[in-house]
Amino acid sequence: MSEENENSRSQLIELTADIVSAYVGNNPVPVASLPDLIASVNLSLLKIGG
Repeated sequence: MSEENENSRSQLIELTADIVSAYVGNNPVPVASLPDLIASVNLSLLKIGG
């Protein structure tokens, strides 16, 4: 994996974590729903990022 791809992947993971953290901090989310929430946010960011 190239350094540029690795940086993009790291940024995507960090942004996903920031969004999920903010959402969970302000909304009640069952623990069992967290994996689906993380996957959904990650996929959405991938789609808009091209």
